[in-house]
Amino acid sequence: MEVLKGLSRIDVTSPSEQIIQQLRALIAQGVIKPGDRLPAERALAEQFGVGRSAVREALLKLEFFGILRTRPQSGTVVEDNMTSSGISGLIANMLSIADPAPADMVEARRILEVQTARLAAERAGKAAIAAIRAVHETHVAAVAENRPSIEPDVLFHLEVAKATGNEALHSMVSVFAPRIISSAKESGTCDAGRATQALEEHATILRAIERGNADAAGHAMHRHLIMTGTRYSELDAGT
Repeated sequence: MEVLKGLSRIDVTSPSEQIIQQLRALIAQGVIKPGDRLPAERALAEQFGVGRSAVREALLKLEFFGILRTRPQSGTVVEDNMTSSGISGLIANMLSIADPAPADMVEARRILEVQTARLAAERAGKAAIAAIRAVHETHVAAVAENRPSIEPDVLFHLEVAKATGNEALHSMVSVFAPRIISSAKESGTCDAGRATQALEEHATILRAIERGNADAAGHAMHRHLIMTGTRYSELDAGT
């Protein structure tokens, strides 16, 4: 029909993107200035009328792009080495790439996390390995009890990144976390069959890290993310 040709797809933004857009507007207006401290996460969630997870996702994205900084005993502050107009422009650019396609996200994770797993195997001490194992066991229990398991799944990846001792790598892996969780819930990539399979793949990664075998850890992480990408492809194809 001719009418349909004149219509375009509606762009529905996520709560976290709407939060970012509102913060950008306040920065552009000078209400929030470089160096200012933001209200606590709980207060922001109440004011926006959303869950704290949406606020956390927005703040993580802004921190990853260098717009916010978390200071010990000072909370979250706006970066003070840029002008308000510079920050506003950076946020606009960030929003244009804030919601990558699942396939793009998995590809980026594969590039990053294979090396992360290798470094974790080389560097992880007893405490770091214990932390990875603890979250893995939480994941095991969630799958066994047929409870939602995507959050302990993601926490496993974050603990592996943390075990590298490289804060930049940990931050880069962290920025994927909120999007992975929301995408998995929306698409059903973490259904019972895939959850069990992912758990086995995590166990292989953990064993390699415990042995200090970087090659095996990298290979296991690569295979895990290939399988994750395959699951997204299957869902896109309706299989």
